Amino acid sequence: MEYTLCKIKPKAPFHLGEKESVLEYTSEYIHSDTLFSAICNAFRLLYGSEELEELLDLFKGHEIPFLISSAFPFASKVLFFPIPKSLDISKFPVDIKKFKNLEFVSETIFRDIIEGSKIGEFLKEDYLIQDNRVLVTDEERESFNKNIWRIREVPRVVIDRKTNASKIYHFGETVYSKDSGLYFLIDFKTNDFKKEIKSALYLLGDEGIGGDRTYGKGLFKIKFEKINFDLPEQENFVTLSLYRPRKDEIPYIKNGFYEIVGRSGWIYSQDKRNMRRKFLRMFTEGSTFQSHKGTYGGLIKVNPSGFEIHDVYRYGYAFPLPIKVIE
Repeated sequence: MEYTLCKIKPKAPFHLGEKESVLEYTSEYIHSDTLFSAICNAFRLLYGSEELEELLDLFKGHEIPFLISSAFPFASKVLFFPIPKSLDISKFPVDIKKFKNLEFVSETIFRDIIEGSKIGEFLKEDYLIQDNRVLVTDEERESFNKNIWRIREVPRVVIDRKTNASKIYHFGETVYSKDSGLYFLIDFKTNDFKKEIKSALYLLGDEGIGGDRTYGKGLFKIKFEKINFDLPEQENFVTLSLYRPRKDEIPYIKNGFYEIVGRSGWIYSQDKRNMRRKFLRMFTEGSTFQSHKGTYGGLIKVNPSGFEIHDVYRYGYAFPLPIKVIE
């Protein structure tokens, strides 16, 4: 299966906040729902509201023209993937405390995991980098800077409008090292929107993604490549995006391996802002579930009470890859 590999090379620090009431916080990667929302806003700027509605109607009807993954880090030529939740590291003879913060593995290790190969040879403390959050191979750890990203806190001052009293706070920024950045995958089901989506992504690079864009944050260059995953069908799949199952999918997720994340945030619309979307919970990237036919997930309407200008959606489609689960 061939996918479009989209590499984001940051031109400025990113602020990828998830807890909007805590402005200082920033993440190191971009969840698929945030990425989809940003793409749709750029698409609307280029082609207008009616064209965007036609695109969203396809997603609502499960006639999806494309799927996107979340945007994960890369360094040099090495892509990092979320570690599948089905992998039980406690079964290996390792110091489990050293691996408790592990979030990402290199593409080489990820392919071995999903193909059911033995990965014990990679589970060495010396192969952990980035504060034990990333696992690489022996060869890979010599090919790039071990600190792929860093979080810095920038001091700022806010003035109270009533009292003119000043208050210092610190604003979190994610800075990627040289030759590092983020990448995500697109699975184009048809060619109908391929040109338009790529154009929207070029525009998004100039508009920026994440918070603090008025200060020039979140700008990037994007490069398109190809990546193949020729994998046999399996009884389970691992998702590379956030996933919100439909009601008819509930029987298939009962025996899954997963983590759950709460998603909230402000509406980003050209018509209205400063209103919060409805809160909901989603399965995180790397969650693993039983396979079944059709698509996984959908768009979820998250209009806040009193907001009727247009519908607001959160992207909840899984980006599935077959995985052989080793019990």
